[in-house]
Amino acid sequence: MQRRKFLMTSAAAAVMAGSGAVRAASTDERESVSIPKIDTHQHLWDLQKFQPPWLSSAPQVLSRSYVTSDYVEATRGLNIVKAMYMEVDVAVADQNREA
Repeated sequence: MQRRKFLMTSAAAAVMAGSGAVRAASTDERESVSIPKIDTHQHLWDLQKFQPPWLSSAPQVLSRSYVTSDYVEATRGLNIVKAMYMEVDVAVADQNREA
């Protein structure tokens, strides 16, 4: 399941559970729910600024920069209103610069 689908489905389920709705919503109804969401866990990295040591053994899909514009594109239409950046385990010498 892609992150976008997961967030949309989870948000819809939370709304349905909290509203006391009795009937089951169709897939189209769940996907049209546009409540504001807070992404509490995002990791972004720019390989032109940092080379996190763990990337040397990470899957190939992670061996590129993931920057804010990638995040904005991946979450387009999800009504993300706030997000929390999580550190990406840079080398100890780079921790202050990352922060």
